[in-house]
Amino acid sequence: MRIGVNEVVASDLLPGILHNMHRNFPALEYTIIVENTPEILKRLHDGDVDIGLGYNFAAAPEIEVLATLHRRTFLITSRNHALAQRRRVRLEEIAGEKFIFPDSSVALHQMLQDALIRSGVEVRTIMHTNSFSLLRQMVQDGLGVSMVIGRFLQSKREQLAFIEVENLGIERKPLSCCRVAGRAPTSSSVAFAASVKALFAQYGG
Repeated sequence: MRIGVNEVVASDLLPGILHNMHRNFPALEYTIIVENTPEILKRLHDGDVDIGLGYNFAAAPEIEVLATLHRRTFLITSRNHALAQRRRVRLEEIAGEKFIFPDSSVALHQMLQDALIRSGVEVRTIMHTNSFSLLRQMVQDGLGVSMVIGRFLQSKREQLAFIEVENLGIERKPLSCCRVAGRAPTSSSVAFAASVKALFAQYGG
């Protein structure tokens, strides 16, 4: 079975799904491709992967959406940051903070930049990276703060504080599980999609 997945989902969500799949399909072999969403879409069209799991899949008649989950946006900080004990924060409250941005190749980068400009909030940019694993590690180590969509962290417990951002003013893009419409699905891909849908239901999606 071939799966295309965003990096943050690969580290947070996918291990639990694969564990359940292996229990039910012990002989099944997996190929996991970790890519950004445009590349996953290309691989779906080319037949390189059977299932795509990630953010910001554009609506298209040839793409069948099997499950979706709308997630909130969180400021992430180290556990000893001044805001770490807060449940919610307004965008204005992070003015002047050292900030770690997703790379411009990640859709969230432009969404955050636009929100900061609209709000007139300036932060101190100290890093750009296309690796969410590195981004979260640097936040955990106190190098700066950042923002992420959702908070799974099922496979490992990082020492991060998640504070919901109240007035970000950006459209929440869903996490989606997709495949190419019209192609006969394999039994394993049907089972995988069912596992994803069940997990999304636990989170309200």
